[in-house]
Amino acid sequence: MNRSKHVCVLMGGWSGAREASLRSGRACGEALQQQGFRVTRIDVGRDIANVLQTLKPDAVLNLVHGRPGDDGTLQGLLELIGIPYSHSGVLASALAARTFNAHKVLQASGVPVGEKPGAAPAGRHLSCAVMGERALDVAEIAHEMPTDEQSDANRPRVPAPLLPNVYQHVRRLALAAHCALGCRGVSRTDFRWDGRLEEGTGGLICLAVNTQPGMTETSLVPEIAAHAGVSFGELVRWMVEDASLGR
Repeated sequence: MNRSKHVCVLMGGWSGAREASLRSGRACGEALQQQGFRVTRIDVGRDIANVLQTLKPDAVLNLVHGRPGDDGTLQGLLELIGIPYSHSGVLASALAARTFNAHKVLQASGVPVGEKPGAAPAGRHLSCAVMGERALDVAEIAHEMPTDEQSDANRPRVPAPLLPNVYQHVRRLALAAHCALGCRGVSRTDFRWDGRLEEGTGGLICLAVNTQPGMTETSLVPEIAAHAGVSFGELVRWMVEDASLGR
């Protein structure tokens, strides 16, 4: 995509993740403008279809966390009005947003799954980002569950201090989960590992696949991507250039 193209950055919305989404939108919009894209930031309301049909952008960068941005609703609307968009499509978004259904699909595909994240027993929490068809690196989260925003006092460890066989197994499972749900663009898969070594990678389970991860420069996915040699600007540009319909 030519960098002079018009990109609408969708952010905000009305879910509990609104503030995180606004931060992602502001950061990504600035990164795109610095690279020469024409950017319109939109705080998504219930009139979003009319707004987009008026603006007629070349592509949409969907950064709305929570419903309606990550459950297939916004994706379906973009398909209907024919505007290419980033991240996963209707089915993958709807599946990933419903943990029970996602786990059924993942289990059938050979990805070990566990309890809902909030109910998971203690263990080491790991997170792996996938970019297109490439699993990036693995982070370890110091607190109970992975979150998008990390404080200076509680930074993730990238790369996660794991034995090579465990590290690579997390990457393989993250890519397998991404593909099993039919995800596109960027996703983040969270795992719990109980540290068992006698079975090699035993005790490693997938907790959730996040199809709309946080996207500020201090969010988990950009930090993981940076360690893999992909700068924040490169990551955001790639998401825009990867935008399409029929995802």
